[in-house]
Parts: sequence; C-alpha cells; structure tokens
Amino acid sequence: MDNVMFSIIVPVYNAQKHLEQCVDSVLNQTYFNFELILVDDGSIDSSPSICDAYSNQDKRIKTIHQENKGQTSARKKGLEESIGKYILFLDSDDWIDQDTLKMSSSIIEKYTPDVLVFGWNEYRNGNYIEIDSCLKEGFYRRQDIEEKILASLLMNENGLFFPRALWAKVYKRELIIENLNKVPEIIRNGEDMCCVVNTILHADSLYICKNQMYMYRIENESLSKSGDEFAFKRCKVMANFLNETIIENETLKEQYNRLLVQQMYSAAVRMHNAIGFNKRFIEEYKELVSDSLCKEAINCAYFSKENRKLRMKQRILKFGMRLISSR
Repeated sequence: MDNVMFSIIVPVYNAQKHLEQCVDSVLNQTYFNFELILVDDGSIDSSPSICDAYSNQDKRIKTIHQENKGQTSARKKGLEESIGKYILFLDSDDWIDQDTLKMSSSIIEKYTPDVLVFGWNEYRNGNYIEIDSCLKEGFYRRQDIEEKILASLLMNENGLFFPRALWAKVYKRELIIENLNKVPEIIRNGEDMCCVVNTILHADSLYICKNQMYMYRIENESLSKSGDEFAFKRCKVMANFLNETIIENETLKEQYNRLLVQQMYSAAVRMHNAIGFNKRFIEEYKELVSDSLCKEAINCAYFSKENRKLRMKQRILKFGMRLISSR
C-alpha cells in the first residue's frame, strides 16, 4: 500500500475476550486509507489465531508475532513496521468511534497539527462515562502550547494534568518515532506518560478536539490493584528518565515533584501487593527514597489545600522515609 494516511497500532497480549470488537471498530471506519498493525506480544490464548484470521481476510491488516516483551516493545515494533503518515495507538480491549479517522483527516487537512488529541469515554461495568480533559478545543501553535499546556503538562497544584495515555491521540509519524523510541522498556507504569510528555515538549503544534471518539474499557483488574515486584526499580528508572526530559524547563520542575509523589506511592502499593511488607520491601524502598530526585519530591512537592488525596500520599511517603531511616 502506498501513501497510507493512518497506521493504527494495537499491542495484543491475551486479549481474546475483546480483540474482535477492537479490530472491528477499525474495519468499520468511514475513512478507508489506513493500515492496521496487530502486534501479538507472546499471547498464550487464542489472540494469535484471531490476529492471523483478520490478516488473511483484509490486506490492510498486518500481524506481527514476537515473544513477550511488554506493551512498549510491541508498540515500537508496530511503529517500525508501519508506513502511515500519521500514527494512532489503540489498546486491544478498547475501541474507536466509526468516524474517528474521518474526523482526524478533516482536522489534519485544515490544520496539519503535529499532535491531535480527541476526547474519550470510559466504559465501566456496562456504562459510559464521558471524560472532560478541561482543555479548550482548538488549534495551538508552539507559543500557545508553552502558555496554555505546559502549566499542567505533568501535574498542577490541584492534581490536574494533560491526558497521559498514548491512545486517543494522532501523531505525525516522525515525531512519535523519535519520542517513543526513547522510552525505556523496563518502565511498566507511566510508560505512556513518558512518551506523551516528550512528544508535547517537541511538538510545534497541537489540536484539541472535544469529540469523544475513543472508548476506554475499565474492568475490575487494574494496575493500581495488581502487584509488581520490580515496582520500585521501575519507578526510579522513570524518575531519572523524566528528569532528563524536563531538566532544562523550570516550568516543569515543580510539577515533576508532584508527579513523582504520585508515582512513588503507586509503586509502593504495587510492590506491597506483590511481596508484602518485608525486609526486601524495606530495603528497596530505602534505596528509592535515598535517590536525590525522589527525596526532593517527597520533601518539596507542593499541593493545594484542596488536593487532600495527594497531600495524604505525600505524608505517608514522608512517614515511610522516616520509619526506615530509624531502622
């Protein structure tokens, strides 16, 4: 296929339950100049055969099989094999409105933004919840991005932030290739954010569309409830990676501290769920909070008085830091 406008990349891992709905939402688009890349990331259910069946029935669909390396690796592989001028990421248990590509094409034709952000609905327990990102619809030039977007790119004092997910966005090919490939694959919580932050910092233009075109499925299982015995190590890698990203931008330093408080607390929950509160937990937490970046975030992050939830998380992290230092 030549002159493909959109490449839609779907990382697939044990997604047999919802994969067909995801793929069908792409095939049912009212705009037809696209390719769909399914990256089977070592699935052990029927997902690989479902992907192959779709590839055999539609020449616009390409299936790639790889050993399990994680979502970031799968996205990078899909991006490497893609040929579209613009890139979309779609998670295998989500789906998109049938007019997503048509709407995106119209906006691109008029404004040619580096990044297009559209709205989304959460689909939770059979109900749709419309999400408002609180961003004003319209076209943003670089100066507008610096004045209106960067103020809450990571997290403002009230806990608000720019949409962090890679999905529900359309990216110029060259821009997303440059920034996705920078993200360390060891990061498993916050990997989307690491890429999105870099991408927005390097974008010359942005378009915000309020139409809810992406359907984000939320089921009982979630990262915040799951365990990860390497959560502290991954958090430290993420902290250092983001610091390198924003180190020359004073606007983002205070935001970075707030974000790191949130990420460290989340890492502690996942670590505890994986191994419990034991000697290893204490030792690795001590190593995490001994890092100068993490220590500064815990001690210096400022949240508004209304932001009680994050203020409480900060207090818990401080208490934990004092507790382990006394051992």
